[in-house]
Amino acid sequence: RDWTANTVRSCADPAVACRCLHARDPLGCCLLLGSNLAAPGGEAYADAWNFGPLPTDVSKVGDLAGALLARWGREGWKDVSDPAAPHEAELLRLSIDKAVSRLGWRPVWDFAETVARTADWYADVTAGAATTRAACERDLDAYITAATFAAD
Repeated sequence: RDWTANTVRSCADPAVACRCLHARDPLGCCLLLGSNLAAPGGEAYADAWNFGPLPTDVSKVGDLAGALLARWGREGWKDVSDPAAPHEAELLRLSIDKAVSRLGWRPVWDFAETVARTADWYADVTAGAATTRAACERDLDAYITAATFAAD
C-alpha cells in the first residue's frame, strides 16, 4: 500500500529490529570488498562477510514507520501485531566486526540519513518529480560524496 497517501497505516510488529536496513550500504561494501579481492593477495578476502548498521544504529520497525511518515509529512500508523502469532525475535544483529577490522569498512549513512534518502527517492519517483534514473543518480552522487568525506 502507498504509505505516502492520507490513509491509516498498519505495522505488523513494530518492536522487531529493522533487518531490511542492514544492507543499506550494499554498493560501498561490495566495491570495497571487490577491490580487496582483486588486489594482490586478494584470496585472503575470499570469505563470508557481514555488512550492516553499527550496533548503536539498529532501529525497530516502528521507528522506521514513524520516521518515513514524518518525512512525508504524514502521521499515524496502527500496531496490528498479533500476540498469538508465532514468536519473532525482536533483535537479530549482524556482527560487522570483521568488516570493520579487516576492511576498514563503516556504514556511510546512519538511520536518519538512510530513511530520508529512501523516503525522498520514493516520494519523488511516485509523484513524477524525478525519474527513477535521476533519483538513483542523485543518491549515488550524495553517497559517493559522503563516503569520500568519511574516508578523509
